[in-house]
Amino acid sequence: MNDLTRRVLGYGAGALVVGGLVYAGFLHRGQADAATLLGSVEVHLRLAASMPEKTTDGGVNAVRRKLLGQAREFLEAARLDDPELFLGFEFAGWLSALDGDFKTAAAMYRRAQSGKGATPQSAEADLLNEVRMLRAAALPEQALQVLAKRLVSPENAAASRIETMLAHAQAGRADAAAAVASEVIETVKKPMPLIEAAALLESQGKLAAATAGYQRAAASDAVANYFVARLKMRAGELDTSFDLLKRAVVADGQKVRALLDRERDAWKPVRDDSRFKSIVAPVGAPAQPGR
Repeated sequence: MNDLTRRVLGYGAGALVVGGLVYAGFLHRGQADAATLLGSVEVHLRLAASMPEKTTDGGVNAVRRKLLGQAREFLEAARLDDPELFLGFEFAGWLSALDGDFKTAAAMYRRAQSGKGATPQSAEADLLNEVRMLRAAALPEQALQVLAKRLVSPENAAASRIETMLAHAQAGRADAAAAVASEVIETVKKPMPLIEAAALLESQGKLAAATAGYQRAAASDAVANYFVARLKMRAGELDTSFDLLKRAVVADGQKVRALLDRERDAWKPVRDDSRFKSIVAPVGAPAQPGR
């Protein structure tokens, strides 16, 4: 599952509503009500989202394509039954995103915000999804315009700031993006937005500010020590680096393994260090990252 899909799933509202529905793929479309059909849409979209777009030989993943086609059939049937349901628009947005049509996805998430059954909470979730789709469609200015039109609740304020930061960065306004990232690090307590803000600052070479952000995240999520460890390793502070890496592994070895897999090359300088090997061996991380 790619990063964009994870973000949409993380903030989506519809899955929370229909997540308990029974898969109804065996039903004839005309026999099922909209809620049951939308349950089938969710099942198919979740399965498709978990699969790569391409096969190992570079061809189209036929199974994924079939799942998306079936999801589209169920969705069309559900919208015939009740065309204004916000869930219908929301799943149409997700389907379009999985198809790579991000502009259409943004339009669907926009309609979901005022669709039948929408709540203030679901509308905010779909506003953020609209913004993500606009960024995915390489339209960061439009994303910023959407964010400027509406204040979000305190619950979603951090997510809104992160989207603002990313849109500024995508639009080439590095200073504006860094300013938002610094604000997030100073004011936010949730670890994920802190990590995203610190990563933006790290990408700009602002390593001291990035370290501060990662450390603030580590105060509530010990896995974030991994990022501080990586920066300390780069600075040659190996004792501190390995101590922090060990804390992260103890907190959640599987998450750290995934990070090590993703950032193998970053750990090349210490891949043969016995201390590094002893720390990562219990989680099954690659013995020689970067090869």
